[in-house]
Amino acid sequence: MPRTYALGAVWVLILAIGGCSESSTSGPLDGGQRDASPWANDTWAAPPNDDDRDGFANDLDNCPEVFNADQLDFDKDGVGDPCDPDPPPETCGDAVVASARMEPNVLVVLDRSLSMDRDGKWEDATAALDSLSENLADQLRLGLALFSGGKDRCGAPALVLAVDAHSTAEFQSSYANEGPTGYTPMRRALEYPRTQGWLKNTSDPEDAKRSKNLLLVTDGQPNCAVGHESDYNYSDLEATLEQATLLHDTGVAIHVVGFGDGVDGNALNDLAEKGGTDNPNDANNRYYQADNAQELESALVAIGVQVGSCTLELEGKPADPTRIYVLLDSLPLTRDNADGFVYDGATNTIELRGTACDAVKTPPGVAVKVIFGCPPDGGPPVIK
Repeated sequence: MPRTYALGAVWVLILAIGGCSESSTSGPLDGGQRDASPWANDTWAAPPNDDDRDGFANDLDNCPEVFNADQLDFDKDGVGDPCDPDPPPETCGDAVVASARMEPNVLVVLDRSLSMDRDGKWEDATAALDSLSENLADQLRLGLALFSGGKDRCGAPALVLAVDAHSTAEFQSSYANEGPTGYTPMRRALEYPRTQGWLKNTSDPEDAKRSKNLLLVTDGQPNCAVGHESDYNYSDLEATLEQATLLHDTGVAIHVVGFGDGVDGNALNDLAEKGGTDNPNDANNRYYQADNAQELESALVAIGVQVGSCTLELEGKPADPTRIYVLLDSLPLTRDNADGFVYDGATNTIELRGTACDAVKTPPGVAVKVIFGCPPDGGPPVIK
C-alpha cells in the first residue's frame, strides 16, 4: 500500500469588485506604466527623486517604487495600494472562479548501467519510480529516459516516455520491460535532453509557462569519456559538468540522486550545483544520497514535492494589474517580495516565492486567495 503525499494547496481565486472610487488621473493605469496622461509624454520631466516617475517625489509618494499617480490608499494606512499587501474592502460583492496550478515538467533520467543489476538495485529503482507516480503523477508532468540507451554500452540515452500528463499506469508501463545494460554515459544523458528538447512538449499550449526539471538517478560515476568509449575506467566528469551547465542555462533545474556506495559524492554535489539545485534536508550535500530502497523512494518523492508548482494561472486578467492582492489562509503576502508573490502580466500568472511557496507545497498546504481590486475609475476588476 503506497504512502500518500499531499502536494499543493486549495486554490481559490476571488475577483473582488472592491473599494471602487474616483481617481485624480485621467484614466485607468496599465500595469503600473504611464498611461495616456501627462506622464506619457516623454518630454515631461519627473520631479527630483521620483524613482517611479509618477509625479510624486519619493518622500511624498505612498508607494515610491511602483507607478501610482492616483496615490490611492483604501485602508488609509499610509501605504499606497500597489505596495500594500492588505487588500481593499470587498464592497461590491465578489465572484469565485476556477484557477489552475501549472504542473511542472519532470524528466526522470535513470542510470541502467550493469551495476544496477546487482543487489536488487534495478528492482529498488523501479519500485521507487512506482511510488513517485502513485503519489504525484497527477501533480507532475512526467517523462522517462534511460542511459545508456541500447546495446551500445556508451550509447546515447533512450527517451522511453515523453514528458506529458501521464497516468500512473502509463508511467509505470514505460519501464516495465526494461533492464540494466551498458556503462554510465552521463555526459550524453544530460546532452540529449537539451539538444533533442526532451523537457519540452510542443503540443502543450501552456508549455512555455511550466518549470522544467530533470531528475537524475545514478549508482555510479560518469565514464565513456570521449576517445575512451570502450573503457569505463576513464572518467568523463568535466565534460558531464559542462553539459549540466549548458542544460541549466536553458532553464532546466537538475536534481541529483546518488544510489548506493559506488557514487562520488563530491562529483554529484558539483553536478547539483551546476544544475542549480540543493537538498534542503541535508546541510552537507546538494545532492540526495540513498543507500537503500526506502531512502531512494523518499528521495524521489521529496524531489517531486520540491519541484511542485508555485505558479497559479489566473482566469481572466486584472483590469488594473497594480491592484492584485494574495492571501494565504487570510495572511496577506507582500508583492515583489522574496517571501511573497510576483505577477507576470505576459503569462497572466502569479508565482509564490520563498516561504509562501514552501507553505503551499508542504502538506497539508494552505488556502490561497487572489483578489483583484477595482480600477481607479471604476468598472469591473477583471477582463474576461
